Amino acid sequence: MIRGARRRHVFTPNNNNTPSPEVDDNTKNIYWQSSEARKLFGFFGDGDEDINVVVEGLHERINLLKKVQEDDDGYQLVIPMTEDSSLGLSSHNKFTIRNKSLFLLKAYQIALEKMRVGVRWIEDCCKQAVTFINSLGIKTTVSGKTVGDWHRHFRKNDKFPHPNPHVRMGKKPTPALFELFPQLEARVREFIMKHLDCFAVEMLRGELITVMIPKLMEEMNADGDSESLGYKLLVNYTDKPPSYSSVLRWVHIMGFTHSTKRKSYMVDGHEHKAQRLHRDQLTANYLTVLEPRCHRWVQMPVSLFEDLPERSEILHSGYTYTGIDGHAMIELHVDDHECLQDYANEKYGKFGGNVSVRITGKPIIIIGQDESVYNQFAFGSKQWVGKAGERAFLPKSNGAGVMISAFQSREFGFGMELTADEMKNINEKRKNDVEYFDKVAAKDVLETTKKKDLTESPFVRKLWYGSNNEGYWTGNHMIVQLEDCMDCLTVLFGETYDFVFLFDHSSGHAKKRVNGLDAEKMNSGHGGLKQHPTMIKEKEGYLGPYHDPENPLMVKVGEEQSLVWEESDLCSPEHGPFYVPQDKRLERRHDILIPVKLKKGKTGPNWLCGQGQGLPPSVMGERFH
Repeated sequence: MIRGARRRHVFTPNNNNTPSPEVDDNTKNIYWQSSEARKLFGFFGDGDEDINVVVEGLHERINLLKKVQEDDDGYQLVIPMTEDSSLGLSSHNKFTIRNKSLFLLKAYQIALEKMRVGVRWIEDCCKQAVTFINSLGIKTTVSGKTVGDWHRHFRKNDKFPHPNPHVRMGKKPTPALFELFPQLEARVREFIMKHLDCFAVEMLRGELITVMIPKLMEEMNADGDSESLGYKLLVNYTDKPPSYSSVLRWVHIMGFTHSTKRKSYMVDGHEHKAQRLHRDQLTANYLTVLEPRCHRWVQMPVSLFEDLPERSEILHSGYTYTGIDGHAMIELHVDDHECLQDYANEKYGKFGGNVSVRITGKPIIIIGQDESVYNQFAFGSKQWVGKAGERAFLPKSNGAGVMISAFQSREFGFGMELTADEMKNINEKRKNDVEYFDKVAAKDVLETTKKKDLTESPFVRKLWYGSNNEGYWTGNHMIVQLEDCMDCLTVLFGETYDFVFLFDHSSGHAKKRVNGLDAEKMNSGHGGLKQHPTMIKEKEGYLGPYHDPENPLMVKVGEEQSLVWEESDLCSPEHGPFYVPQDKRLERRHDILIPVKLKKGKTGPNWLCGQGQGLPPSVMGERFH
C-alpha cells in the first residue's frame, strides 16, 4: 500500500530520458522523480526503477477522492476515524468535505497532465481546477490558493482535519455559559447529585432561571464586570431563559444519562487515604520492580531503530546502552507500538518479548485472577413487544447459575491448557506432596486435606452455586485453586520463573480468621462447635470510633469476648437466648427425655429425646451428650 505511508525514494537522474514538452504521457517527465515533487505531494517512501512513487500515489489519491463522491458515506474515508466518523457532523460539514474533495480531485488530475519544471502548482493547477469546476456552476470557492491550503492539510495522511473542532482537538464541547463560568458547572453538578433520586430536567431549568443565573449576575455586579462578555450572556439568558432542550443538552454534556432503573449498590472505602496510598505503592512496585522482570521488552541496535518507518509514532524514547559487542543498543517496551510487538514475536518467539537488560535475577510471570457469574436466564431489562401488546413469558428467576474463577496472563492467555502428559506429571508430583499447605481451607472445600488427582486444568474453575448445589465461593475455594495452579506451574517450569498473582477478589469471599468472630456462624441458641473467646487488644482504633469505655454494655480493653454460652457450671440462669424467658433459659441447655404414648401395636420405649421446653423437673430424664 503506497498511500498513507512515509516513503523514501532514491532519485537517480538520467538525462537521457528527459521527455520534450511534446511527449503525451507527462508522468514520464523527470520532474516526477525529483525531491521537489515528493515534497509537494507528500510521498517520501521507497520506490524502485519501475515505480514512480509520486505518480502512483497521486493515482491512488484520485481514486480515493472519487469514492468520496460516489458513496453516501464516502466522506468518512477522508476524515480521521473515531468511534463514529460522523460524530458532530452536520449536513453542511459533510457537503464541505465533498466539496473540498471535488476541487482537489480535479487539481491532481491537472497536475498529472501538466506538472513539470517551470509549472506552478497553485497558479497553473489549482487555479485551473477552480476555473473548470466554476464553469460547471459550482462556485463554492473561486481561489486557487484556497485549494492549495486544502492540499497542504490533506497530503499529510490523506485526511482532512475533522470539521468539528471539539472532535479535532479531542475536547468535549462545552456550553459557552460553562466556559465563562466554570463555577456554574460545579454548582449544576452538585445540584444534580443532591437530587439524583428525583431529578428532572425541568427542575434544573427552574433552578437556573430563578437562583443560579441571578446569583451570578449579583456576583458580577458586585465585581463591576457589567461590561464583560459573560455578563452580556447572563443578561441574554435572563431575557430569554434557556429552553428545556438546551438544559437537557448541558446535562448530557456533563456526562449524565437517563437510563432504566435497576438495582445498585455503593462500595465504600475505595478512596480512603490508606487505600490510595496502597494503590500508589502497588503501581510503583508493578512498574519499577515487576514489569522489568517480565517478557515485555525488546532490544535492538540504534541504527535499526532509526530506520523503522513507524519511529515517529513510538510512544517512548527508550533506554539506550552499549551492547556486549560495543554497538549502540536501545531497549523499548513492546506496548510502545504494534511494530515492536511484531518484532519481538519474531525475534524471541515464546512469550513475545525479553526481560529488561536493567535487571538481574529470575524472570517473572504475572498472573491475574477474576470471577464472573453466569445464569441460565440472564435477560436484559427490556424486551420486544408486538403491535397488540404481545410479549414472551419470561422465567421469574435467573435459573441455574455457575460461577467461574479464572486466571489469565499475557504469557498463557486465558486459563492454561494442559496436555495429557503434562497432567500425568502433575498428578505424580501431587502424590508425593500428599497434603495441602492450608489444611483448614482444604478440609472446608474438599472435606479432606489430601490432594486428589486433577482431571482438568485448575486455571479455570467452575462452581454451580446455590445452597442446594455446590454452595458458594469463599476464600477457602480460592486458596485450594491457587495451590492446584502452583503444582502445575512447578512441574511445567521448575525453578526457572518466579510467579506473581494479582487477585480481584470480592470481599464477600474473603478468608475468615480461624475461630474468628463470624456473625454468620454464630449460634442463636445452645449447642454447636465451641469457639474460643477473643482477647480485646489495647490498640488505637481497634474498637472503632464509636466505642464508649464507660458504657457497661460495650466490651472493654483486656476483656475476653465470647460469642458462645459458657459451660453449665459457669452458666447462670440469666445466660441464654434473649427471646427465651429468663426462668426457662437454663432448661434448654440439655437434651431431655419426654414421655410419649405409642400407637396400638407398636412396641418400644415410651421416651422421646428432645430439648427442654420449659417442662417441670418431674419430666426431665437422663442427659444426652
